[in-house]
Amino acid sequence: MLNEASLTQPLRFEPKTSVTKLIYTRLPSGDKVNTNSFLSIFSKNSSSSGVIDSPVRKLERLMKSFKDLEYGWNGDSAKPIPDSVIKTSQEILFSISSKLPEVYPTGRESIQLEYDKNEKSLEIEIFEDRFEIAIFDQTDLLSEDVFRLDEKSKINEHIAKFI
Repeated sequence: MLNEASLTQPLRFEPKTSVTKLIYTRLPSGDKVNTNSFLSIFSKNSSSSGVIDSPVRKLERLMKSFKDLEYGWNGDSAKPIPDSVIKTSQEILFSISSKLPEVYPTGRESIQLEYDKNEKSLEIEIFEDRFEIAIFDQTDLLSEDVFRLDEKSKINEHIAKFI
Protein backbone atom coordinates (compact mmCIF):
# COMPACT_ATOMS: atom_id res chain seq x y z
CA MET A 1 0.00 0.00 0.00
CA LEU A 2 1.37 3.42 -0.94
CA ASN A 3 1.80 5.67 2.05
CA GLU A 4 3.93 8.67 2.97
CA ALA A 5 6.34 6.59 5.07
CA SER A 6 7.16 4.33 2.13
CA LEU A 7 8.14 7.33 0.01
CA THR A 8 10.96 8.21 2.39
CA GLN A 9 12.74 4.89 1.98
CA PRO A 10 15.73 4.76 -0.40
CA LEU A 11 15.39 2.83 -3.65
CA ARG A 12 17.17 -0.47 -3.12
CA PHE A 13 17.42 -3.45 -5.40
CA GLU A 14 18.43 -6.57 -3.56
CA PRO A 15 17.46 -10.12 -4.41
CA LYS A 16 15.10 -10.37 -1.42
CA THR A 17 13.35 -7.05 -2.15
CA SER A 18 10.00 -7.23 -3.88
CA VAL A 19 9.18 -5.19 -6.95
CA THR A 20 6.26 -3.64 -5.08
CA LYS A 21 8.63 -2.17 -2.53
CA LEU A 22 10.79 -0.71 -5.29
CA ILE A 23 7.87 1.04 -6.95
CA TYR A 24 6.95 3.23 -3.99
CA THR A 25 10.29 4.72 -3.01
CA ARG A 26 12.51 7.74 -3.43
CA LEU A 27 16.06 7.84 -4.65
CA PRO A 28 18.85 8.47 -2.10
CA SER A 29 19.42 11.88 -3.67
CA GLY A 30 15.92 12.82 -2.57
CA ASP A 31 14.60 12.77 -6.13
CA LYS A 32 10.96 11.70 -6.23
CA VAL A 33 10.28 8.71 -8.41
CA ASN A 34 7.27 8.88 -10.72
CA THR A 35 5.61 5.73 -9.41
CA ASN A 36 3.44 5.35 -12.52
CA SER A 37 6.58 5.19 -14.69
CA PHE A 38 8.15 2.57 -12.46
CA LEU A 39 4.95 0.55 -12.28
CA SER A 40 4.74 0.49 -16.06
CA ILE A 41 8.45 -0.35 -16.41
CA PHE A 42 8.34 -3.28 -14.01
CA SER A 43 5.10 -4.56 -15.49
CA LYS A 44 6.68 -4.64 -18.97
CA ASN A 45 10.04 -6.03 -17.89
CA SER A 46 9.16 -8.44 -15.11
CA SER A 47 9.55 -12.10 -15.90
CA SER A 48 6.36 -14.09 -15.57
CA SER A 49 8.01 -17.38 -16.43
CA GLY A 50 8.58 -18.33 -12.80
CA VAL A 51 12.31 -18.77 -13.51
CA ILE A 52 14.49 -17.51 -10.68
CA ASP A 53 16.99 -14.96 -12.00
CA SER A 54 20.48 -14.56 -10.70
CA PRO A 55 21.15 -11.30 -8.84
CA VAL A 56 23.27 -10.09 -11.77
CA ARG A 57 20.45 -10.73 -14.25
CA LYS A 58 17.99 -8.91 -12.01
CA LEU A 59 20.27 -5.88 -11.88
CA GLU A 60 20.78 -6.08 -15.63
CA ARG A 61 17.01 -6.07 -16.15
CA LEU A 62 16.63 -3.18 -13.72
CA MET A 63 19.18 -1.19 -15.74
CA LYS A 64 17.32 -1.99 -18.96
CA SER A 65 14.15 -0.66 -17.38
CA PHE A 66 15.82 2.76 -17.02
CA LYS A 67 15.42 3.08 -20.80
CA ASP A 68 11.69 3.57 -20.24
CA LEU A 69 12.07 6.50 -17.85
CA GLU A 70 10.51 9.55 -19.44
CA TYR A 71 11.45 13.21 -19.20
CA GLY A 72 10.72 14.37 -15.65
CA TRP A 73 10.72 10.83 -14.23
CA ASN A 74 12.10 12.11 -10.91
CA GLY A 75 9.31 14.62 -10.38
CA ASP A 76 11.57 17.41 -11.61
CA SER A 77 13.27 17.89 -14.97
CA ALA A 78 15.39 14.74 -15.21
CA LYS A 79 16.06 13.54 -18.73
CA PRO A 80 15.85 9.87 -19.72
CA ILE A 81 18.96 7.73 -19.20
CA PRO A 82 20.83 7.42 -22.55
CA ASP A 83 21.09 3.93 -24.08
CA SER A 84 24.90 4.23 -24.15
CA VAL A 85 24.96 4.76 -20.36
CA ILE A 86 22.76 1.71 -19.82
CA LYS A 87 24.99 -0.42 -22.06
CA THR A 88 28.21 0.76 -20.38
CA SER A 89 26.68 0.22 -16.93
CA GLN A 90 25.72 -3.34 -17.83
CA GLU A 91 29.24 -4.03 -19.10
CA ILE A 92 30.65 -2.71 -15.84
CA LEU A 93 28.16 -4.77 -13.82
CA PHE A 94 29.30 -7.97 -15.57
CA SER A 95 32.94 -7.10 -14.91
CA ILE A 96 32.54 -6.66 -11.15
CA SER A 97 34.41 -9.46 -9.44
CA SER A 98 33.01 -9.02 -5.93
CA LYS A 99 29.80 -8.17 -4.09
CA LEU A 100 27.14 -6.63 -6.33
CA PRO A 101 26.22 -2.97 -5.87
CA GLU A 102 22.90 -1.25 -5.39
CA VAL A 103 21.84 0.43 -8.66
CA TYR A 104 20.07 3.76 -9.15
CA PRO A 105 19.14 6.02 -12.06
CA THR A 106 20.15 9.63 -11.41
CA GLY A 107 18.78 12.97 -12.49
CA ARG A 108 22.15 13.65 -14.17
CA GLU A 109 21.56 11.24 -17.11
CA SER A 110 23.74 8.65 -15.41
CA ILE A 111 23.52 5.39 -13.50
CA GLN A 112 24.96 5.07 -10.03
CA LEU A 113 26.38 1.89 -8.53
CA GLU A 114 26.68 2.10 -4.77
CA TYR A 115 28.32 0.17 -1.95
CA ASP A 116 27.76 0.97 1.72
CA LYS A 117 30.08 -0.07 4.51
CA ASN A 118 29.64 1.09 8.07
CA GLU A 119 29.05 4.83 7.76
CA LYS A 120 30.73 5.28 4.35
CA SER A 121 29.58 4.80 0.78
CA LEU A 122 31.42 4.19 -2.48
CA GLU A 123 29.55 5.63 -5.44
CA ILE A 124 30.39 4.87 -9.06
CA GLU A 125 28.47 7.15 -11.39
CA ILE A 126 28.51 6.21 -15.08
CA PHE A 127 28.00 8.88 -17.74
CA GLU A 128 28.16 8.76 -21.56
CA ASP A 129 31.79 9.92 -21.68
CA ARG A 130 33.28 9.01 -18.28
CA PHE A 131 32.70 7.51 -14.87
CA GLU A 132 33.29 9.06 -11.48
CA ILE A 133 34.18 7.26 -8.27
CA ALA A 134 33.50 9.00 -4.97
CA ILE A 135 33.67 8.01 -1.33
CA PHE A 136 31.42 9.71 1.21
CA ASP A 137 30.99 9.47 4.94
CA GLN A 138 27.67 10.48 6.46
CA THR A 139 28.13 14.17 5.63
CA ASP A 140 31.25 14.78 3.55
CA LEU A 141 32.85 13.87 0.25
CA LEU A 142 36.12 12.14 1.22
CA SER A 143 37.56 11.52 -2.24
CA GLU A 144 36.57 11.76 -5.88
CA ASP A 145 38.21 10.60 -9.09
CA VAL A 146 37.13 10.94 -12.72
CA PHE A 147 38.07 8.25 -15.27
CA ARG A 148 37.74 7.70 -19.01
CA LEU A 149 35.46 4.86 -20.06
CA ASP A 150 38.47 2.82 -21.21
CA GLU A 151 39.74 2.75 -17.61
CA LYS A 152 37.01 0.41 -16.33
CA SER A 153 39.58 -1.82 -14.60
CA LYS A 154 39.90 0.93 -11.97
CA ILE A 155 36.41 0.09 -10.74
CA ASN A 156 37.32 -3.33 -9.34
CA GLU A 157 40.43 -1.82 -7.72
CA HIS A 158 38.32 0.78 -5.90
CA ILE A 159 35.67 -1.75 -4.90
CA ALA A 160 38.32 -4.14 -3.53
CA LYS A 161 39.88 -1.36 -1.44
CA PHE A 162 36.48 -0.28 -0.14
CA ILE A 163 34.91 -3.60 0.82
